[in-house]
Amino acid sequence: MGALKVFFVADLHGSEVVYGKVANAPKFYGVPNVVVGGDLTGKLLVPIIQRGGDEYSLEFMGENIVVDSAKLEAYKRRLREAGQYYRVLGRDEYDEVKEDRSKIKALFLEEMSRTLEAFVEKCEERFRPLGAKLYVIPGNDDYPEVAQLLNTLENVTLTVFDEKVVEFEGYQLAGFGYANPTPWHTPRELPEAEIYHRLTNTTRTADSNRLIMVTHPPPYGTLLDQAPKLKDFKPVIAGGEVLTEHVGSTSVRRFIEEKGPLIGLHGHIHESQGADKLQPTDGSKKRSIPIFNPGSEYHMGVLRGILLNIKDNAKIDYIFTRG
Repeated sequence: MGALKVFFVADLHGSEVVYGKVANAPKFYGVPNVVVGGDLTGKLLVPIIQRGGDEYSLEFMGENIVVDSAKLEAYKRRLREAGQYYRVLGRDEYDEVKEDRSKIKALFLEEMSRTLEAFVEKCEERFRPLGAKLYVIPGNDDYPEVAQLLNTLENVTLTVFDEKVVEFEGYQLAGFGYANPTPWHTPRELPEAEIYHRLTNTTRTADSNRLIMVTHPPPYGTLLDQAPKLKDFKPVIAGGEVLTEHVGSTSVRRFIEEKGPLIGLHGHIHESQGADKLQPTDGSKKRSIPIFNPGSEYHMGVLRGILLNIKDNAKIDYIFTRG
């Protein structure tokens, strides 16, 4: 095994600007491999209601506004930059779907699918001339239908490796996009026991000495999994400061300590950009296991990432990026 260059990102959450930056990453950073560690799609669908004539109403930044068609285009761009979807509906269409959760979800999935397909197409267009590759797993906020769609979009540029181990320039790349339970009951959550079982089963025949492990949730009790402490879905403040707590996966930590991969790459907790280390429980392995979370500022149109250089299965150099 020789040197391996990787650009790792996570939690894109549908931001059109961030999508564009990922598509440009191989050329901008000079890397042949881009790995996305989950949560590709956005969280909100904004209905834009055609009121008649040249007036449209929508909710933007918590405020109900009315605009004409000329100003509407700017709001559409701002919504997509922040990772929010929109659908223009007539008043009758809006009244028909607003109380029907199944119809709302169908619209949501249509917009997710359309924009995700466009993102993959843009990446293929820009990666292919450079010989670059895109490796992706869905995350806990990505609907199962999105995970299924991703599998159909695989091509010579795109590899989807959720619950798979794939060869990776002499190394192995394993992925797992489900998360431990959250207060928001997101689409792809599993109990800790099931997470451990699936991780173990996925990597049963993997070579830990050359394994790059990508799990969407970070290991519990590290520098990578600290999020605001919540009460009734609101941050808890004491002494003028927001309190934090560890919210990562205990099973991911147990698995990494037992399996002893070369490196762990994670996302999920946007506020916890950082690097840490875990110690393998196998006494025969003397080295510590470096783990990373690039963090996320997708709502600002900012792409956070990590540039990694792995040399001869031993030395790992890294730098955090923000662009």
